[in-house]
Formats: sequence, structure tokens, C-alpha cells
Amino acid sequence: MKNISKIKEYLKQIRQIKMLYRWLIMYIIKRNHICKNGSGNKIIQTKADFYNSKITFNGQNNQLIISQNCRVTNFTIFIQGNNNCIKIGNNCQLKGGILWMEDNGNIIEIGAGTTIEPNTQISSIEGCSIIIGEDCMFSSNIAITSGDSHSIIDMEGKRINFSKDIFIGDHVWVGNRVMIMKDTNIPSHTIIGAGSLVNKKFEFQYTALAGIPAKVIKENVDWKRERI
Repeated sequence: MKNISKIKEYLKQIRQIKMLYRWLIMYIIKRNHICKNGSGNKIIQTKADFYNSKITFNGQNNQLIISQNCRVTNFTIFIQGNNNCIKIGNNCQLKGGILWMEDNGNIIEIGAGTTIEPNTQISSIEGCSIIIGEDCMFSSNIAITSGDSHSIIDMEGKRINFSKDIFIGDHVWVGNRVMIMKDTNIPSHTIIGAGSLVNKKFEFQYTALAGIPAKVIKENVDWKRERI
């Protein structure tokens, strides 16, 4: 019995050492800061790397799901509210920016193989979803937002600017300084030129969009990451 007790104590110490090691890796070596205010908040991480990032939960039952072989560097992830979910697919690379949620029931999904360059902000509020497909390529200084954050009212005092969903298909290339606004649909195999403002639903794939507001400037085009 004494030997069994010693073995149990030894195994307990090993588990504590492993937990300390994970803590050192997560918080010191990789310089991440994680703050959970509320109950039921979860980070589900599978063979993913987080470096120099800040994660804040303020609310209940929120989830951050980071799939295999992701690399997230210099990112701020902020969730304010309840029952929100951020899901980052396999093999994504997020190199700097903000994922922001306010209110309840929001969803942000980033599809497998998508890459995001620095200073990009993706914001979902008022129970909206922002869905980004697979193998998308986002340049830097991009803003994607499901709402206006403040109220616009008519002469009777009724609000008229409610938040709405955003959908971005697979294999979409978004140029530098693009803004993607609420109630937008961007089909798969789309190119969005630098400095454009996208604020409506587009229907056809294999097009290039540009302008303020964006419109179709080319048809029957696609893109590759490689210069050929």
C-alpha cells in the first residue's frame, strides 16, 4: 500500500511539472497573456502556436478554437459577451491584428489555409457571423466589421443601422487597406483591389473588384500565391 501511495504521489508530481512546463511555454517563452473573466470560457488548441498574443474573455461560455498547425503571432483576441465563438481552421497563419467581439452569439470563422498579414481587424457585434473561407490571402491594414458600433436614428428616434452578417468565400485575395462592411457577400475566387470599400453582395466567382464602393472591374480571372 505504501508503494502504491508513493507511485500516486510521484505521478501527481509529474503532472504538476507538466502543467508548469505548459504554463512556462504559453506565458513566458511565447509571451502570451490570457485573461478569463466569467465561467465556461474555453480555449481549445490542437498543435497550434501562439506567440506574443493577448486573449481576453469577459462573459460566459465563450470559445476560441484553434485547429492544427496554426501560427498566431502578435494578435489581440477580445470577446465581450456570452456564447460567442471564434474558430481558426487548420494551417492558418495570422501575423498581427485584432479579432473583436461584443454582445452575444457572435461567430467568426477563418477557413483552413488562410493567411492574414499585420494590422487587420475583424469585428463581429450584435450576434452576427463573419465567415471567411479556405485558402484566402489577406494583405495588411484590412478592416472587416459587421456593424457600425454606434446608432444611426431616424427623425422619430428609431435606430436604422442594425448589424448584419458577412460572408467571404474560398480562395479570395484581399488587398491592402480594404474595408469590408456589413451585409456583404464576396464569392469564392475573387480579387479585391487595394483601398477598396466593399459594402454589398456580389454574385459571380472569378472576378476582380475595386473602387469606393467596389464594383466588378474584370471577369474570368483568378489568382495564385506564386509568381509564375
